[in-house]
Amino acid sequence: MKGRASGILALLVVVSTITVACSSTSKHRVLSTFLDGVPDPAEAKTARLQELSEAAPDAVVDESSTDDLMAIGQIGIIPGVVAEADLAGTPPPFEALETWDAVLKALPVDDTGGVDWVAALSERLISPGDPFATAAPLAPPLTLNALGRLPTGDARRPILDLDIEMVQNEPFFNVQFPHSSHTQVLACNSCHPGFVNREVPMEDILGGEYCGKCHGRVSFEPETGCSRCHPNLGFPSEDVVVEQVARSRTDPIAPSLPELSQGKEVYDRMCAFCHGDTGDGNGRLAPELDPKPRDFTAGKYKFRTTLSTQLPLDSDIFRTITRGVPGTSMPPWGALSYEDRWALVHYVKSFSSKFDGAEVVEAIPMPDSPPIDDELLALGEEYFTSAGCNSCHGNEGGGDGPSAASLTDDWGQPLRPFNFASGRPIKGGSEPKDIYRTVMTG
Repeated sequence: MKGRASGILALLVVVSTITVACSSTSKHRVLSTFLDGVPDPAEAKTARLQELSEAAPDAVVDESSTDDLMAIGQIGIIPGVVAEADLAGTPPPFEALETWDAVLKALPVDDTGGVDWVAALSERLISPGDPFATAAPLAPPLTLNALGRLPTGDARRPILDLDIEMVQNEPFFNVQFPHSSHTQVLACNSCHPGFVNREVPMEDILGGEYCGKCHGRVSFEPETGCSRCHPNLGFPSEDVVVEQVARSRTDPIAPSLPELSQGKEVYDRMCAFCHGDTGDGNGRLAPELDPKPRDFTAGKYKFRTTLSTQLPLDSDIFRTITRGVPGTSMPPWGALSYEDRWALVHYVKSFSSKFDGAEVVEAIPMPDSPPIDDELLALGEEYFTSAGCNSCHGNEGGGDGPSAASLTDDWGQPLRPFNFASGRPIKGGSEPKDIYRTVMTG
């Protein structure tokens, strides 16, 4: 069982890290980080040339065109992007990419900002290598599991286009399990028999058990990708957020005893397992999460339209509940009713005495963005340096400035400057007005 689990893990590592976007040297370096016994590019090239020579003794093969083909027949390569019939042709554009960061930027992303590996499979940008694949002839009975052990790309290998809804104790967190993506890389007995008919605690998954044996190591981080499994936690479009927040400003629900009671009921079901029963950020899942859940008892809020010394507006808290925080374990709760989200706003505020009798504050003015042109960009570049943004975010915006490693938040947790070059959604919002608000409010 242990050997099989490690084999599955190795398989998923290959799926998640090998694309034709890497040169052979890059592939070897990346794979060697995760696996032992990765074939050397030069040895793989020699072996492949020998295979081609034996298969077609009279063919003339351009050896220079095989420099990046260590994957063929060993770790998977993308059929149709670099096909065996095209060995002497011009390498595809992906072949020019030399770094893993460049590879990630070339792959599709999902609404959490991470690589969408399912889309990459569907678009045939990656191809899994299967350590369980067998070249031995199949013998009856041809079970689904036996067929699932066929090499990737074999027309006889079944890909089950079947989504299963796994019902949870709290229906809001029902899980949608897509067989179509899993059966492209796994055999049936990778999961069956297993934990299908039992409830799997989320902390066990975050701790590397069950689904976490692979997810969390290679495919995606469960703590930041809630919507991948839980459809109700999908990120809403920016238009929906803008509309909902605008409504919250013109049609707020005033706090009252019923709202606080309703807010507690929703909070206990939806929020306490991360933020804790008392709002101190120490829920049962908190030890496995990075960054840590917000401590509401301190009355400190990162995403505001008010100045850094002021409390947030109710609509600011409503916006964060609705929109979520991409790149963290805070999912969007837009699927909750408008009333439930307002009830949460008032209940969350009750954790801190700072809101008791607090003076009324106003949002900062938000001017319209000027037209973007070369002059404006040059001015922005000048201010980026003169204001010291590069000391944390780096000269190229990669989050690697000289002060980056030493930053911590008010609770002593590491505070990582955002990598603007990553293309991922910014936590507080990626629209110009969102960035302006963050710069002005801190």
